Amino acid sequence: MTSSYLAGLFDGEGSISIIFQKPRKKPYKYSLKKPSRGRFQLCVHICNTYKPVILELVKFVKGKGYTDNKNSNKRKGKSFHKTCYAWQTSNRNAKEFLEKIYPFLFIKKEQAKIAIDFQKTMQKWRKEGSRSLSDEDLRFGWECKKRITELNGRAKNPRSIASLELAKQSLSY
Repeated sequence: MTSSYLAGLFDGEGSISIIFQKPRKKPYKYSLKKPSRGRFQLCVHICNTYKPVILELVKFVKGKGYTDNKNSNKRKGKSFHKTCYAWQTSNRNAKEFLEKIYPFLFIKKEQAKIAIDFQKTMQKWRKEGSRSLSDEDLRFGWECKKRITELNGRAKNPRSIASLELAKQSLSY
């Protein structure tokens, strides 16, 4: 598999997302560390109904492959959708994958640029050994998440915008 082939596959069948994991409500019982403010995670995903493509992708790029049956609408024991085979990777591996295919991307080039910049910032933060995101890093993470959501076309959905705003407000300290 070449980088240009992967870029074409990703442009047509892939997705980029940034998720935010809320902090634990209670710190660990014996932890002396300051509680976390939550964390962001970059996720890259490709889904296809042709299994050999995903198996080859798993061999070529770091990540995991799995079968996704969420879309199988079963009535009377019959499925009306084909089985979807998926590949997913996150954080540093996602950044490396996007950097590899970036020159060949066409449709998702802007999302990939935001995702690469986002992950570089998060890696810098982790290298500094900080347990908790600074206010500046939190704002940067939310801005990247919002921008990718808009570029993915989901920002037109009022529920999507409202959930982003509520999450940001609940984390304001």
